[in-house]
Amino acid sequence: MNGGGSGDNASALNLIPSDRGTVTALADAIAPQFIETPVALDSFLVGNMADLLSANFNPDTRRIPALADGPAVEVVEDDGSTAFSLTLPVVSSATLNSPGAGDVTIAGTGLGDPERNETVVRITGDVTTTIEQVVLENAGGSVSDTAVVVPASLIPGAATTTTFVQVQVRQRVSAVVAVS
Repeated sequence: MNGGGSGDNASALNLIPSDRGTVTALADAIAPQFIETPVALDSFLVGNMADLLSANFNPDTRRIPALADGPAVEVVEDDGSTAFSLTLPVVSSATLNSPGAGDVTIAGTGLGDPERNETVVRITGDVTTTIEQVVLENAGGSVSDTAVVVPASLIPGAATTTTFVQVQVRQRVSAVVAVS
């Protein structure tokens, strides 16, 4: 079946001649549902599904008559109508000597979950290292949705303005931020 257009089943139905007996119930019955697995979530943010969600998506720009640009799929919550949202990790600050001497506290949103062991912190500049969540926590650090504390023992020599941090949660990566 061909599909494309505004992101609902009407788009798919417009591509099929009405004399074939298409109905909304058929389109709803064959609409895929994805379980919130890491693969589906990452595809939604940065993979194939992200392309299909684009307002500029057009499956065939050479088609005559032309198809209107628009999302090919619509991703909604379990209620079937509320738009699904998911964000990348966002680092708003990285503070040296917080909470203790030589420690770095990274503040932001979407930085991880203390129970899932999915967060990786990349330090570059004066100190270059990659620290997985389990190593960070075993050294006395912590991870939450809004803060990551990196103990001084894992980043000796870290300095302000010449040390940079980046947080990765699975394949989702934050911007690089200077330690201040």
